[in-house]
Amino acid sequence: MQNTYTLIRTAIRKLLHSLTRKADFDSQLLAGLKLNYQERKKPAIDWSNAEAREALLNDLVNDALRVLEVTATLPLTETEPKLRTILEKVTFQDIDPKADGKEFQIKMGVAEDRLISTVDHDMRHGRKSAARTFNGYKTHIAMVQEFEFIGAVEVTPGNIYDGQVAKDLIDQQPEDRRPQRMIGDHCYGAGPICKGMEERHIEVVDPVTEARDPRWFSSRKSTFKWTLRPNPAVSL
Repeated sequence: MQNTYTLIRTAIRKLLHSLTRKADFDSQLLAGLKLNYQERKKPAIDWSNAEAREALLNDLVNDALRVLEVTATLPLTETEPKLRTILEKVTFQDIDPKADGKEFQIKMGVAEDRLISTVDHDMRHGRKSAARTFNGYKTHIAMVQEFEFIGAVEVTPGNIYDGQVAKDLIDQQPEDRRPQRMIGDHCYGAGPICKGMEERHIEVVDPVTEARDPRWFSSRKSTFKWTLRPNPAVSL
């Protein structure tokens, strides 16, 4: 995982590297950038000093804004629009303008769907529990409970809610082998997930808990039940 300073600096460096390799690129368009983006090493500042960190942050953000402004009207190669989009995202996801509108500061909290690496653009912050976090991906597995046979696998960024992939895990399986019952933890008992399973005529078995977000409420007092063909249950 990269911090805000590294994300912005690396994103600028990658886009500049691509731009300056072109023979017809006018380097004067980007004259006046505060920092040297030829080097990979971390800027030599006193990282324990809040004022030094703030000054570096403002130099990075202003350089990023300058690069974004210049590249907005330039003809770009096939890969450069994506590099520019990454730069735009990492520049604004963690930054708020100060009250004077001239300087910037790191915002409180964590941005939704925060990009955490300019190397792997799809990895995200994830959470195993209220106290345990991780960075990367989740592997979601549907397994036939009786035989411990894996019926489907889905890999997602770490910030994807477990229950969101339930439909994908079911739909991956051949129709004649899909389960009549899905067993999982409380993540699979939320209202929208149950509705998706109801549309597929699948019974949901999970612990009934009180949802904090009303959009994910569970309206049942017991599990859904249907009369279906006798397929084995699948555990998620």
